Amino acid sequence: MNDSSIAVRYAKALYASAREFKLTEQVLADLKYIDKLIQETPEFSEFIQSPVVQVSDKLSILNDIFKNHCEELSFRFLELITRNKRESYLPAMIRKFFYLYRKDQGIISAKLTTVTKSQTDSLEKIKILLKQKYNAEVELEELNDQDLIGGFVLRVDDEQLDLSIASQLKKIRRELDQTIIQ
Repeated sequence: MNDSSIAVRYAKALYASAREFKLTEQVLADLKYIDKLIQETPEFSEFIQSPVVQVSDKLSILNDIFKNHCEELSFRFLELITRNKRESYLPAMIRKFFYLYRKDQGIISAKLTTVTKSQTDSLEKIKILLKQKYNAEVELEELNDQDLIGGFVLRVDDEQLDLSIASQLKKIRRELDQTIIQ
């Protein structure tokens, strides 16, 4: 079984359980908290991923951190993946859970990358256009990347629209290189 199928199976099982017990929003909030902890605390991420730390030690520490701060279903899920030595897949499981939630709620995820922070009204116009095109609610995340030089890159699920100046310059360079080679 490959890594991605492990994460998918666990995430689907958690999502199905959360829906069954009508705890989807609570489990979602717990996973957002755990994901933030993994992203912002390298020590916690290393601890979760470490094959050296004993399962009993991991369970004890997870109990101290999450037992009273998470929905019981979320906590039991953490215990289960730790006992089954699948905790290293937790970040992928969380991403898949988020994907399943968005899909179930009719929400698409989009990322807009620009050189500088966009105007609020521009972001709203983009959200409206995406909502009309995909007939879904839109979660729009804005990122900044100085390497774009200008323009923007819009990514919606697996689609990407790259209208950055950096990308256009690379394209011109490739065309020039091909012309010179010929």
